[in-house]
Amino acid sequence: MRDTAKVIRQFKQKESVTDELFSIGQICQASGFSRSMILKLENDGYLTPRKINQETGYRYYDGFNIYQLQQYQYLRTIGLSRKEILGYRSGDMEPQALLKQLKTRLELLQRGVDEFSLRLAKENNFTFSVLELPETTCYCRSTDCVYPSEVAVFTYNITYEVIRLGYSYYHDEPLFSLRSDTQTNPIGNPDKPYHTTICIPLDPESIKKQPDDHIQRIPSCKALSILYYGTHEDTDAINKAHRLLWEEMDRRGLEAVGPMRALGIVAPYVGIEIEPKDYVFRFAIPIEEV
Repeated sequence: MRDTAKVIRQFKQKESVTDELFSIGQICQASGFSRSMILKLENDGYLTPRKINQETGYRYYDGFNIYQLQQYQYLRTIGLSRKEILGYRSGDMEPQALLKQLKTRLELLQRGVDEFSLRLAKENNFTFSVLELPETTCYCRSTDCVYPSEVAVFTYNITYEVIRLGYSYYHDEPLFSLRSDTQTNPIGNPDKPYHTTICIPLDPESIKKQPDDHIQRIPSCKALSILYYGTHEDTDAINKAHRLLWEEMDRRGLEAVGPMRALGIVAPYVGIEIEPKDYVFRFAIPIEEV
């Protein structure tokens, strides 16, 4: 890691930059950061005052400290966590790892744009796209169902189970379900219930050390997806979405490499107050890398 103080001295000598220093109040005013946040960044090793009066404890900062604060705010704005920024600043996090994180978040942002655009359009249409689904560690439970309402009840019960067990949710990904028979077994057939697995992404740090057979790692994958807008109670529309997705798979000459995933976007578990007709779902089929 470069010696920041040495670089600053060399720059000042070369460019004749002023030696004017500023109080913590002035730096707060200029940067928009609170005093407590600046002190926290100092304690983290991210920010170092140019001078500290040993008798009074007063801190003094320069223009380079302002640039450091601007960089911190920029990295936060584009989605990096405080932990990631500190790791990058200290050299513990390689630029390649940082780039991977940004690409993952860019993909997530685009998904959100597509999903909410469809909901605002309020059109019962279907939109295809190829996306990257990240690896997730999930709490998984399986059941047999006939109607989507049964899946909703089962999902509620699993969310409560996760809370009781003391796990923390992973907020970057919504919960999803896995099904392997969407080509041959439409929903709503009482004579042939379908098997589904509900997967709730967990924060890895909350997973306990003792074994839990319900914890599974769902690998990352490239997937062909279809967005569906409309009520989750309309079995005909959901079956149509499944059929159209498989037809698009055939049209593009793609091979499935895993079960279909149904990602809840504005799903029952997050918004009982939302009108059933305004739900948005994404169905995705893992495909081979091209």
